[in-house]
Amino acid sequence: AVKRSNALNGYSQKLVYCEGQAFGSTLSAIAYLVGLAFYGFCLHIAPIRSLMLATGIIPKPGQGPSAEFMDQGFLIVEGTAKGSSGTVVKSTMQF
Repeated sequence: AVKRSNALNGYSQKLVYCEGQAFGSTLSAIAYLVGLAFYGFCLHIAPIRSLMLATGIIPKPGQGPSAEFMDQGFLIVEGTAKGSSGTVVKSTMQF
């Protein structure tokens, strides 16, 4: 969406955009990656996916968290931008 918006609005031809996730240690990053790969593997295998649906590990289509549960959540977004003159601007948003 960012690159498309840039292309449509013509902000910059040198735009570089990437996303990442920060972890407290290399071990926690590896554990997260292994867990995510295992979860994806389980979703790919139909009998396991059916079991996950039946036991409520994953929601059935059309189900999901309640509005009250979502209101208790939060997200922190940290951004860094570097201008063509070398100026660096950092921001943190929490919502």
